[in-house]
Amino acid sequence: MEHLPSCRTEIVLRNIKGDCWTVNSVPTMKVQTLHTFCGGWMAFVRDNDIQMGDICIFELIGKCEMRVHISSYGRKDQEYQGGRVASNELALMVNSRPLLQGT
Repeated sequence: MEHLPSCRTEIVLRNIKGDCWTVNSVPTMKVQTLHTFCGGWMAFVRDNDIQMGDICIFELIGKCEMRVHISSYGRKDQEYQGGRVASNELALMVNSRPLLQGT
């Protein structure tokens, strides 16, 4: 997340169809390279039917714009392990470390 501003900012998320949503990106207090999406994140999750276990890859395509590639490939493992988790608890992981957390 080193390419994002170290302060609260608006980010445009664009799905593969080209539809877009504006979300607030807020850096954490302890680690400025970890950002939390809020203020629009839940609409993006709902409108794109993102579920726990889905894989989201964020491609930076502009200063404050990302294309989001969404795959339900990982969803099968989550469903097998006992069901779904509410989308507001969705944490996006890279190498088993949180990258972004949606609230």
